[in-house]
Amino acid sequence: MNLNRINIWFFILIGFYFISCKRVVVKVDSVPGNTPNGSNIYIAGNFNNWNPSDPNYILVLNEDSNYYVTLPNGFGLLKYKFTRGEWATEETDICGHYLQKRVYDYKSVDTITNSIDSWKDKEPLNCPTLTIVVTDLPENTPDDDEISIAGNFNNWDSEGDQYKLIKDSRGNYSVTIERDKNISNLEFKFTRGNLISAESDEFGNELPTRLAEFGKTDTIYTKIDNWEDLADKGDNYITVIIDEVPGNTPDNDDLFIVGNFNGWFPRDRNYIFNRTSKSKYFISLPMKRGVLEFKITRGDWTKQEMDEFGLVIDNRVYWYNESNEIHISVENWSDLIQKKEIVILIEKLTEITPENAKIYFASNLNGWNPGDLFYKFKKNDMGQYYFRLKISERHFEYKITRGSWDTETADLNGFPLQNKVFNYKGSDTIYEQIVNWKDQPIKEKNITFVITSIPKNTDENDDIYISGTFNGWDLGSNKYKLKEKDGIFTITLALNQNHIEYKFNRGNWRSVEGDRYGNEIENRVSKIQNIDTLFLKVKSWKDTYGKIKFW
Repeated sequence: MNLNRINIWFFILIGFYFISCKRVVVKVDSVPGNTPNGSNIYIAGNFNNWNPSDPNYILVLNEDSNYYVTLPNGFGLLKYKFTRGEWATEETDICGHYLQKRVYDYKSVDTITNSIDSWKDKEPLNCPTLTIVVTDLPENTPDDDEISIAGNFNNWDSEGDQYKLIKDSRGNYSVTIERDKNISNLEFKFTRGNLISAESDEFGNELPTRLAEFGKTDTIYTKIDNWEDLADKGDNYITVIIDEVPGNTPDNDDLFIVGNFNGWFPRDRNYIFNRTSKSKYFISLPMKRGVLEFKITRGDWTKQEMDEFGLVIDNRVYWYNESNEIHISVENWSDLIQKKEIVILIEKLTEITPENAKIYFASNLNGWNPGDLFYKFKKNDMGQYYFRLKISERHFEYKITRGSWDTETADLNGFPLQNKVFNYKGSDTIYEQIVNWKDQPIKEKNITFVITSIPKNTDENDDIYISGTFNGWDLGSNKYKLKEKDGIFTITLALNQNHIEYKFNRGNWRSVEGDRYGNEIENRVSKIQNIDTLFLKVKSWKDTYGKIKFW
């Protein structure tokens, strides 16, 4: 073959290639609704060695809301798939299953239109079927019984082979339900042929209808706990007993239990208490898993139970498996609130109280009226003053008077007391001890202070004084200078205070008495109502501690 003939054939082949090759535009007119915003969509195929994230083959979103990409010239068969950048995010069929490669002949079309139904890493949204897999059956399931499904897709009639669950090699039972165009939410139960033999919870109680939504997933897994007709219900109940109700509870009113088992409906006729001959109330509830939460009503939330002060209580909470009986008491009703009664008892009263004194309770509950006749104490058989107070508050402040603020209670030295604070913690009695009245002066009493020992380094020319609450902590006054005789220092004071604080000094605070280490002592404290002489020792002086006297 000469060179000219070879050239002729070469050009013929080249011409045939260009005539056969075609440039193809790939179009995607829809993507799944759960495609992440901003995701790049790639095409991978036999034209780019199946690279799932080739930047040269990213689809572009056009103004017509379709995605486009142009492929290089080629001939023969075009094979490809769509991804979002890796094979873990490749496209799948409408139910999320593996999708075979897409195949087109280059010479058949110029533009290939596609729809992407779902992604491998996302739940399918429009799957027309739903497969339900039961992984466990109750042990008491008869071997020969067939398991069926009944629901809103078959008029709750499980007849027909298409509604029977099929057992696989792993012991799982499954059934696939075709999507009805009129049904988006699937409602169903498992049965052994009819609803009389329907599934139940582990205690044999009727189960709520199961729900599933087409398009969320193609397969759901579940288990069956028990069968209504085969369950042993002997001990599968919990009984709630009301031992006591408020005295003003109307005799003809029904009592209801309301809780997380009935959607908190306060007048559910299925949950009315039975009444015993001893005026107790009881109701039995099916045992379940987890927590039982409830309250008691008389048929309406405006008639719900309250605490002893008429305040809304928290939900009563119990674990189902803790006990077969729950005993409770109802303290109050929201529409018939009874106030809590508290007793204030004066168990000790100062002797200086005038005979047959009238004593009153003053509080933020009565506007701090010190002589309120409705808050007047009475005497019991033992001669003790007491007052019965009905309240609807857990917290209040108070004082006790003899009718005015000039006659309120006081401390031992006649100073008014701070407001007393009551916080209810279960006790219904307040015990009071009155030690003094503001208007009753304490009779003067002579008290002798005797210092039996002073520091050895005390200068013999130094005077010793007493200062305290009885003289405004006066220093160096001759009126409060101690007298010395044979090394003993004494002073007698006429005091009208039962409680005093004081220190000894040598005329100023630099020379105040100290402890055995020379540190200034805390105030001396004495209650002097039952004494007339105090014997004391001074261990050191603050200004001379550690100094040696050489004479």
